[in-house]
Amino acid sequence: MTWIGLRDADTQAFSLAGIAANATRHPRFSQTELLRRGSLQLEFCYTPSPRAQTLVDHRCDVPWPFHLRVMITPDAVLHFSLLCGDTRSYMTLDTGLNDCERAVELVYSWHAPDRVALLSMHLPYAAKSVHRALYEPAPLPLVALQSLAEAPLGRPNLSYLAISTDIEAVGPTPSLAGNAIVETPEGPEYVARIKPGDQVLCKDGTPKYVRWAGHRDVPARGRFRPIRLRAPYFGLRHDTVVAPTQHVAFDGPDVEYLFGEERVLVSASHAVGGVQAVTDRSQHVMRYHQLLLEDHALIRIGGGVGESLYVGGLAENEMALNASIWSGVSPAHFPKHRDFAAPVLKQYEAVTLTRAFA
Repeated sequence: MTWIGLRDADTQAFSLAGIAANATRHPRFSQTELLRRGSLQLEFCYTPSPRAQTLVDHRCDVPWPFHLRVMITPDAVLHFSLLCGDTRSYMTLDTGLNDCERAVELVYSWHAPDRVALLSMHLPYAAKSVHRALYEPAPLPLVALQSLAEAPLGRPNLSYLAISTDIEAVGPTPSLAGNAIVETPEGPEYVARIKPGDQVLCKDGTPKYVRWAGHRDVPARGRFRPIRLRAPYFGLRHDTVVAPTQHVAFDGPDVEYLFGEERVLVSASHAVGGVQAVTDRSQHVMRYHQLLLEDHALIRIGGGVGESLYVGGLAENEMALNASIWSGVSPAHFPKHRDFAAPVLKQYEAVTLTRAFA
């Protein structure tokens, strides 16, 4: 299973071999060949508007009529319409969006053999999601999906659109490159080699057990576009590649003076703009790893202080838990994180702080 399509302002790619592969030959397929299970994932920024906002409006007549339209009305209701041959699927989601959001993730996953589909919206920076099931979805023609991936983006508020042959997870996602170095009681270790039951060191030197360790392959765009945090900034001894949603901890007199807190968390995306953090635009797909502890914790990463995976109250919503990478896990055996280990700064606060530390 793999990502086979990617479309953004700079990329239009489609290959059944996978867009992460450096293949010189791409597998051929017939005009009537179908993708019976898969996912369509897109990310957009949202600003309230008195007019409807169209995110996707794509038509294709080969091998039969195909029309995908996604839009948000002024009352913040998302409308998803998909025509494939004689089958039309239509769903609405009451998003609850009432303010600007710099990243909103929308995922449509279908499994035609099981006769079920799921439309999900996720707010990664607010750790909230909305889901709605659909039954009797149509399998989608590969030629129509190729047309969708290779068409110009055309919408300024759409960050990217990607196509997968798998049922993609929705919700909290790993955010550390596999070579990120995590401190353990036995010494430094690559995060990719840490297993459930191992221990990691928190900022104060306290060891904590790892409940879950895993990874996920994602499109290297939007909230997944890799950011290289460069040593010696952020207290790092080693350059560390993270996702934009990964938080870095700051403490010291400047933090106490500016915010009245012992320490605060800053999203890696807010640190980009100087020499201390740069984005990597060379990849189509990125594999991220992370560690889930009983509580959200500040752990030693790359010589600095980062965070373990934050899942909030995911276990309290069974549909959201089953749509995540922990599908099938009992809510009774899943951690609940009531709050972050330290306050998370807003963008304007983070910019002020990172400039002070630059």
